[in-house]
Amino acid sequence: YWLKQYSVPGRFCVKWPNDILYEPEAVKLAGILTIVRWRGTSHSIHAGIGVNLSPPPAGTYRRNAGSLSELGIVETPETALQQLMNALAVVFQDPNPRASLEPYLWHLGETAEWETPDGHKVSGRVQGLTEEGHLVLQTVSGTLTLTSGE
Repeated sequence: YWLKQYSVPGRFCVKWPNDILYEPEAVKLAGILTIVRWRGTSHSIHAGIGVNLSPPPAGTYRRNAGSLSELGIVETPETALQQLMNALAVVFQDPNPRASLEPYLWHLGETAEWETPDGHKVSGRVQGLTEEGHLVLQTVSGTLTLTSGE
C-alpha cells in the first residue's frame, strides 16, 4: 500500500513470504521478520520491518539489494515510518488482504524457486495465496502449498 503511491519505471512486488522487491532487477528493498518466543505455556510474537531508504552496506544481503533513494524516492526515516504506519492501518482494515496482495506476488503465473527451512528447494508456477496466506505452487508433482520458505 505504501509504495504504490510512487511512480517508478519498474514495479514493486512481494517475494513471499517476507520480502519487497523492485523489478525488473528483483532487488530487495524491504523485508519483514517475525519471531515467536515460547516460555512455558505463554508465548509472544515479535515483528520487525526493515526498509532500505538508502543503499545498504555491501555484503549485507545474500541477494541483490537496493534502496528507495536509488529509485528517486527520498524520505526521512521519520516520514517513511509515518507513511508505513498509515499504510499498515489501511491494510488492517482491508476486508480481503489476500486479494489485494496477490497481484503483487513475485513471479505470479511464472515458474520460481523457493527454499524451505530445511534447505529443500522447490520450484513451480506461482498460483497465488491460500486464505491463510500460504503460497500455492503448481509443481510437476501437483499442487504444493508452502507455509514457510526463503
